[in-house]
Amino acid sequence: MKLSTSSRVARAAALVSHVVLSMAWLPSVGQAQDPTETQEAGAERLRAQVASQVQLVAASLLDELVFQWNEAPPFEANTPVVLGGLSVPYGLGTGLEALLENHLYELLLRQPRAHLKPVHCPACTGMVVQSKPEGTVLARGFELPGALARIAPNPNVKHVLFLDFEAEGSNLVLRAKLTALEEGLPIVAAKTVTTSTAAPALLRDPRNLKSASEARREYTDLLRGRDRFFFPVRATARIYASPKDGAAPSPFVWFDVGAETFFTQEQQWGGGVSLGLTSLRGLHEGWSVGAHAVRLVSGATRSLTRPDVYLVAGGSILDMKGQNVRPFLRDPTSAAELKNQLDGKEPRATVATWRVGMELRIKNRFSAMLFGEAVPTANNKALGSYVSLGPMSIRCVGLEAGLWF
Repeated sequence: MKLSTSSRVARAAALVSHVVLSMAWLPSVGQAQDPTETQEAGAERLRAQVASQVQLVAASLLDELVFQWNEAPPFEANTPVVLGGLSVPYGLGTGLEALLENHLYELLLRQPRAHLKPVHCPACTGMVVQSKPEGTVLARGFELPGALARIAPNPNVKHVLFLDFEAEGSNLVLRAKLTALEEGLPIVAAKTVTTSTAAPALLRDPRNLKSASEARREYTDLLRGRDRFFFPVRATARIYASPKDGAAPSPFVWFDVGAETFFTQEQQWGGGVSLGLTSLRGLHEGWSVGAHAVRLVSGATRSLTRPDVYLVAGGSILDMKGQNVRPFLRDPTSAAELKNQLDGKEPRATVATWRVGMELRIKNRFSAMLFGEAVPTANNKALGSYVSLGPMSIRCVGLEAGLWF
């Protein structure tokens, strides 16, 4: 059998590689050879080290291939495709093939935008025998479409995918070919990706592939320090519980500005301060100052791609005056309050509050929080209670929406 030029080159490269690996593990002059470790075992260990590095590069090439198919799908609708073959550089073994095959299936199943639906077709990849007057042919099913249609007709499978990984110099090359399941296997789409043209870091998550520009933009945003200090503007609605015998207190709407920062590099712990104002003509007006701490509970570190959930705890001091402030007076029947009423002065109260809540943040640009607040200095008869948490009685529930800068 006559070998092609590429086959002779591959054989020669494999022989040179084997000789170099064997020489690398020869004992040095003057060193005692370990009888338990032969040259073959050393060569196998070195081969495994090389394979462990190549598998990461090969997985990145698959990520890049499927990402490009997401951006420009080879078909307009979901199309069943059977994997006809996956080859890796000589000497890296079947373990790398199995790893890449599993990674490919996971990518295609989690990336429907590529419009490639992997299917199982045993007859397509199994061995088929076709006998004709000219002779008998033994080949895989997809290589004999005519015989395959008679043995196991499957009208849904019309395309075959071939993946070839090749080492060319210091680069790894992935050649992908989509062929029609017809005589001659005509190519309907093809794509070649190399380590010299593909982005090396595309955040290998099968559910959320990214382009190189997106990954670089998020990386440079972190370097600029945009995610270290924030200045949120919030709108807060406080709704107070009704007492058993009495009218429900009026709700208060506050507008706050503040400053936030994080205390750890992973942005698990943070805190901030805020200054707020409220006003409703003829009924109340006031200001507030507060501080709080936050703790990330949705993961080990803040995410760049999904919302984060924080546990919030803090306190505020509210200074208010107006008719809606009467429920917050410590003792409405005291002599001082009666004198203020006779003098025509508006009721005024300064109260302290304690807050606990859960806050949802989207890339630290938007936020929404649900919280409960205790008002220990308020009149117990004028304010009701939603729930009691030990010594703290939740007299207020609130909703807060924020925009971050």
